Amino acid sequence: MGEEHKAALAKGKSEAAKVRKYLKALEAGQPGGAARAKVLEQRIERLRDDIANEDNLLRRVKLIQKRFDTEDKLKDVDTSIDFDALEADFIGVVDSYSERNGISYHTWREVGVPARALKAAGIKRTRRI
Repeated sequence: MGEEHKAALAKGKSEAAKVRKYLKALEAGQPGGAARAKVLEQRIERLRDDIANEDNLLRRVKLIQKRFDTEDKLKDVDTSIDFDALEADFIGVVDSYSERNGISYHTWREVGVPARALKAAGIKRTRRI
């Protein structure tokens, strides 16, 4: 195997790793982990206020359950993930990766990649490979 072939394989593996990490973060709902955590914390506070002010016992039970569910979501938020860096890596390789693997704009959108990321990568909406 020649050096050029080895370099191409290494490039493909590197690109695939960047795409995989980004897609996993998207799937886990991690974009803006810190911002998402703050939104969930605010929601929990509102629910606590609603619970304290609710006179109807059945509604109070439902609100308490919503608070528990939201607290569980908050525990699952990983604020250590630098989503912006993952997205920048993805944007840097997705065009080449798409060309090599025959993946269209519409496929990326179907798996949840935001249109703005694809636009930043130069992948056109009408592009069908």
